[in-house]
Amino acid sequence: KRLNKINIHTIQELYDYPLQNLVSLFGKPGYSLYANIHGIEINPVVDEEPKPKSISHQYAIPKKENTPKNLPKILMKLSEKVGRRLRKNELLAQTIFLGTRYYKQKGAYLHKKLPYPLRSTIDIYQHAVELIQRQIMIPKIHVLSVGVSNFTTENYQLSLLEKSQNRLKKSKIDDVMDTIKE
Repeated sequence: KRLNKINIHTIQELYDYPLQNLVSLFGKPGYSLYANIHGIEINPVVDEEPKPKSISHQYAIPKKENTPKNLPKILMKLSEKVGRRLRKNELLAQTIFLGTRYYKQKGAYLHKKLPYPLRSTIDIYQHAVELIQRQIMIPKIHVLSVGVSNFTTENYQLSLLEKSQNRLKKSKIDDVMDTIKE
């Protein structure tokens, strides 16, 4: 409608319209119109994918699988998938979250800020188990999700309270398991 008001009805008319007039009438969108129609690239070329803001996986639990003995297995599988993606992106997570949706009801979303950044599948699993224990309607869970966020890179300060050898062993085990699964 706005282009028609200034007598622009075709692509050719827009192509021929002066840049200064488009910018004075439309501002930045006017320049974008001009650039796009003239083949001028105004967005920078991105040579890398941006790092994710969060990494998560979810699973819809069939009613017959929704038993207390299956829940740890499902949590482990979700933690494993999250951990692999975390390591593949060379990130450490400082927040873990757990999402649950119930049959014909709303769900819950719990998160925990961690005292140290993590990347290990077993660490993710242990924190996910801790979070799910806060749920009161475990048998009615329909969809379960595990995720991590608040990322940092591999360069971090080891905790004096944690045994660094233990973390190193977990890291090596995770790397070997990732290689096997690939």
